[in-house]
Amino acid sequence: ALPYDQCIHAIQQCDGYLDVASIGEIQLVQATAPEMLARCIYTHPIKKISDIEAAIEAGVNVMVADNTVELEKLLPYASQIKLLLRIAFPNPGARCDLSAKFGATLQEVKTLIDRCFLKNIQLIGCSFHVGSQMTDPAAHIRAIEATREIYDWCQGHHKLRLPVLNIGGGFPAQLNESIPAMRAFCQPIQESLEALFADTEIWSEPGRCLA
Repeated sequence: ALPYDQCIHAIQQCDGYLDVASIGEIQLVQATAPEMLARCIYTHPIKKISDIEAAIEAGVNVMVADNTVELEKLLPYASQIKLLLRIAFPNPGARCDLSAKFGATLQEVKTLIDRCFLKNIQLIGCSFHVGSQMTDPAAHIRAIEATREIYDWCQGHHKLRLPVLNIGGGFPAQLNESIPAMRAFCQPIQESLEALFADTEIWSEPGRCLA
């Protein structure tokens, strides 16, 4: 996350979107560029009920979950939100392996998808984050390939094509000459997405490399 008004203004000027992970960040957007609230996704998969309500009141209606307890908290607001399910892809090579804290296993995600259909929660896709400051795109590609299997399973079992895939962040900031350039890093990721998700809207969260 980049909780600075300068960053928000820069992304706004580029016609971009925002990933917010706390009510504090939502309040910062409200104070800095309130018209951007409709372009936010609330990506923290564990939220207090009061935070869910405050986000919806502010106009943030795309949320993330990675467990059945969170789905139960979201049920009263099912008609007001759209949902991404976060998948965990362990990656010990990352500077920060976020799968230790966030995300469901591939099998757990299938259970969560079933639950969304049972409870009429509007599921629009899945998200993942392979870890911070990656220097090799292989982890992104493995995650894209595994997620394709989940989308195919969802379409086969529930007759639904999920329209969105959020590939998270992890794109490297060029802190020194040994860090690959962004275009070179992303090229194989782009090729994988074109091969496997050509009909899907792709979202990403390139915070560190932008800053």
